[in-house]
Amino acid sequence: MKRRIILHGLRVLGFALLALLLGLRIRGLRQAELPFSVAALFQGESGEAYVQLSCYWSVGKAEADMEKTREQLEEELETAYGTVPPLRMAWGSLSAGVAERGTHSCAVEICRVSEEFFALHPWPQTAGSYRELEESAAVLNERAAWELFASRNCVGLTFLMDGATYTVRGVCETPGTGGQVYVAGPEEEITFCELLLPEKFPGFAENLVSKAAGLRGGTLYNNTERPALGALFREARAAFREEEGPSAAVQFPAWERNLQRTVLHLQLASALLLVMLLHLAAALLRLALLLRPGRAKRTVSDH
Repeated sequence: MKRRIILHGLRVLGFALLALLLGLRIRGLRQAELPFSVAALFQGESGEAYVQLSCYWSVGKAEADMEKTREQLEEELETAYGTVPPLRMAWGSLSAGVAERGTHSCAVEICRVSEEFFALHPWPQTAGSYRELEESAAVLNERAAWELFASRNCVGLTFLMDGATYTVRGVCETPGTGGQVYVAGPEEEITFCELLLPEKFPGFAENLVSKAAGLRGGTLYNNTERPALGALFREARAAFREEEGPSAAVQFPAWERNLQRTVLHLQLASALLLVMLLHLAAALLRLALLLRPGRAKRTVSDH
């Protein structure tokens, strides 16, 4: 009897330790891997709740579509608030290319982005600035900077890409492992849009985006809610149901691919934590039954 109690006690401690480790892993992923919350910063400045949304398409759109969409969103916000609260909207396109500098070259993801892009992605700057991205200027991530110039201190230097010469304006730390180059935005073939919108009530911003003609037909993510446990499982269920859906043909940028990996790790860790907690509850129940005074008396009388 005593041996069984000790074994069940050790089992309880084991499940508790595993649950603790998983909880710490989930906390680490949330704090270190998830993107900086621009929505929280904006909310602190304005006092209004904000959410950050990302929309991706498999078929490119035109810059005129984005401008019309912004006007439509401003009209909807003015109707809802009586005035137009601050909003942010950026868009861009993706392509693969090769950046060259003398004998050095680097395969890169070329991101052509609009002027407000870095306001929505304030990644840490390690050299220069990305505040004004004019024509023929470029921002590199650290991987591209090191492969082309063997240093992050390359502001003002030039390189070739797609037959054009670009001058490095800044270097920043970005999610993902490959080389990335950010240049002034596209007029056609826009495949992603980032928005920062006020949230008058739950679902308000997503409803606005779903009604905007220029943003329809894409895959929409609410990045502000994404870390929440309920949102993690909703995203997993949606991915399971839409393996061949609209998102299957979408070319996601490096930061979104990195976020999707993090979300997947959070989903797996959360599911394992739930299993561990169930095992822990069952082990505690068995231990409590073994420690009941009545059971102990019956065991002694049996002997």
